[in-house]
Amino acid sequence: MVKKQPQTKEKTYRVVPLDSIEVWNEANVRHTELTGGIEELAESIKQIGLISPPLVQEIEKGKYKLIEGQRRFSAIQLLGWKEMPVLVVKEPYELADAMLVSLSENLHRKAVSARDLSDACSYLRERFGSDKEAAKVLGIHIQTFRKYLGYKGVPEELKKLVSEEKISVSDSIRLSQIVPDVPKAVKFSKMISELPKPARERYFDALHENPDAPLPVIKMRAKKSQYVTVIKIHLPETYARALNRASTESEEEPEVIAKKAVMEWLDRAGYVK
Repeated sequence: MVKKQPQTKEKTYRVVPLDSIEVWNEANVRHTELTGGIEELAESIKQIGLISPPLVQEIEKGKYKLIEGQRRFSAIQLLGWKEMPVLVVKEPYELADAMLVSLSENLHRKAVSARDLSDACSYLRERFGSDKEAAKVLGIHIQTFRKYLGYKGVPEELKKLVSEEKISVSDSIRLSQIVPDVPKAVKFSKMISELPKPARERYFDALHENPDAPLPVIKMRAKKSQYVTVIKIHLPETYARALNRASTESEEEPEVIAKKAVMEWLDRAGYVK
């Protein structure tokens, strides 16, 4: 029977040899961007010590699997330590529970790459049987969970631009859905990467209206956007709170969400000619 959430495990403190520890690769959700900032982390540990020992479980007498703390482990290896303080769980984790611990820990430290988070969400959906249950055990909204599942289908060329912080995860998903032509999507991404957010939205609007148009035409239409109506509305408190939640969970500005809602309603009602 699948557990709904990882149970809190009792832990003991030990100092163990570094060569007795191996990274539990299947459980550690971080598989990319492992080395960035390791020197700074090592210097911090050298100056103030290891405040939070990594979490391990004993697989046989004197041998351990690292569940969380991969970057701290790497930093300590860089420092040349022979031993490392660890917290050892008294009862072993199953793989799904260990992955949840790793993901939860990483979400509150250096940002997990979108690729790693996408892979973890995909695995957890299979493990727990539904988006709802997997999102619940992660403690995130189902729409956020589905966003990262959607990212799994984004072409590699766009994922590379996300990792380079040229475009956001949300923009890469949106772009891959609008433009199946990958080279064109990449060129569009590069074209908007340095633009402020309002300008990027105008480019996306122009692309959405005519995705088959050449990029110079898209650019011209975005720059010539003349019909911009600014409307100030006062939402009832219930809907204002709902809009704020939607903004937080979708990682989009409230104005963008409101604009989409208005455009979708006008389309459905037949007012767009």
